[in-house]
Amino acid sequence: MTKHIPVSSEPYATYTSKYQAPYASRGNFNRTWLHLDTPNEPEEEFTIISYNILADYLAFKNRHLYSYCPNSVLTWANRGRKILKEIQAYKADIYCLQECEKRHFHCDFAPALRRLGYRYVYKQRTGEDMWDGCAVLYNTKRFELVKHCTVEYNSDDFMDRNNVGIIVVLRDLKTNRKLCVANTHILFNTKRGILKIAQLQKLLLSAYEIISSQPMPLVICGDFNSTPHSLVYRYINDGVVDLSSMDEIFMSGQVEPFVPLHAQPKRAYNAETIHAFNATQARFPEDDSVNRCILKHPYKFHSGYEHPMPSEEFTTLHDDAKLICDYIFFGGLTEQLRDSLLCTRQLSLPKIIDCTIPGIPAKDVPSDHLPLALAFSWTS
Repeated sequence: MTKHIPVSSEPYATYTSKYQAPYASRGNFNRTWLHLDTPNEPEEEFTIISYNILADYLAFKNRHLYSYCPNSVLTWANRGRKILKEIQAYKADIYCLQECEKRHFHCDFAPALRRLGYRYVYKQRTGEDMWDGCAVLYNTKRFELVKHCTVEYNSDDFMDRNNVGIIVVLRDLKTNRKLCVANTHILFNTKRGILKIAQLQKLLLSAYEIISSQPMPLVICGDFNSTPHSLVYRYINDGVVDLSSMDEIFMSGQVEPFVPLHAQPKRAYNAETIHAFNATQARFPEDDSVNRCILKHPYKFHSGYEHPMPSEEFTTLHDDAKLICDYIFFGGLTEQLRDSLLCTRQLSLPKIIDCTIPGIPAKDVPSDHLPLALAFSWTS
């Protein structure tokens, strides 16, 4: 059974209880901390938040997505201040942020969060006209940085996009255990499902190079631009997908087929793209698939949010989308490593039916995405 723990209705207040969150009930979202059933009272909890904060230049580059939002609300002078207050109020141990515009991150966020004891790794997107990137921040009172690497998805003619990722290894100062955390923002293009999977595979391979020799659990956060139970989602969650099982345009779940996929005639799709993938992309040593349309990874993952009714909830809401596309997965190369992390609490997702505003950002909701928040404890 899941216990619902209400949060304060006062936005941006000072929060002391570990069961409170600053999001409150703005926009009638009624987000609450869900206290998950655990065998014992959790000890030495730590919290992880994943949050696409909507880069300023992208907000105005894609202004058509926010017809309901006046410029006075959309401007960074308004949103940036509220996002920073929100981040400060959560008091999380680890933040994985996407769409952090470099100048705003280094001028507005980093100094304020450094004063609170946070340190960070930042990676800007590749390409001259890409001003945003990803950031991982960690609380130095709880974690220390052991190593880190950044990941670029533009290594060849097939993998040719400007998206990036960050991988950090952190040591928990309270338990001396190590944790690997990956943060990424996957390609948006709704037609390029195989390329999305390829980006995720490169991220997982980069993490594998670190943790295969020193086993530890892995947490993956980010905006995957894919819906729950889509083929892209299933690649992470299930560890195996058939790249020829459906047309690439439907793999992310962002585009609905005119005919249900299960009712479509059986055929092999994407032959040219799969050939390009196999000609350029590395695979895991454990991937022994004879059929090169089958793609595997060796990790055992759980999603921090189960999404039993994904069409009823959302993490992003604007004129072009009302869906879930943000995730936190946790796991490892073995079930034992995955189970060494116990998810004890999650910040609930709002129901679409309960939403009383046309979209976000809004007056009291500063991004077009909602933050995901999970609490973990170590098992013995």
